[in-house]
Amino acid sequence: MFTLDDTQQQTSRDQAQASLDQAKASLAQEEVNLKFLTIELNRQTGLANANAGIPSTRDQAENSARQSREHIAQLQAQISQMAASLGGADYSLSQRRIVAQTEGSVEDLYFHPGEYVGASTNVVSVLPPASIYVRFFVPETEFASVHLGQKVQVSCDGCKPVEAKITFIASQQEYTPPVIFSVGSREKLVFKAEARAPGGLPLHPGQPVEVRPL
Repeated sequence: MFTLDDTQQQTSRDQAQASLDQAKASLAQEEVNLKFLTIELNRQTGLANANAGIPSTRDQAENSARQSREHIAQLQAQISQMAASLGGADYSLSQRRIVAQTEGSVEDLYFHPGEYVGASTNVVSVLPPASIYVRFFVPETEFASVHLGQKVQVSCDGCKPVEAKITFIASQQEYTPPVIFSVGSREKLVFKAEARAPGGLPLHPGQPVEVRPL
């Protein structure tokens, strides 16, 4: 949907990646170094076994190989920690990219690129298709014939009639709203009702419709 300013998070992520790459390069170099040190240690051991080598030289070769192995173990531990840090940096960066949890149409936009947005502030309004329903008003004289779960037909200009079920009926009557799309309604008192369909109704918010019982 939109992306929050991620300059700081991107920089942290790049630094974590660079540190990890450098540590991996150092590990690869040290592993090559250990191979040469191991070859030298084996050579000095062979000379010592043949009484042709110098003991101190053999000891030095063994000490160098041991230090290299310890260094490799340290680098491997650092790489594990750096990989975890990189994962955390990736997560922080991903949280700057806001993705809607459901499909729907954008109904309102409260901020524009470059504007400051405070924490826990709405940025955009999304209307999922399943949330689209019709609200209509039942005349007092017909209220007794209306019940929850009743099927109704919803139609509008230029659209095919669709079937819906009444999911809400107000318990209190009210006066006819000043803006009501029914030129033939003369009733003063009405009951508000709502009808829905699985997956929502193929209508636009505020679109005038006609509701008839089935």
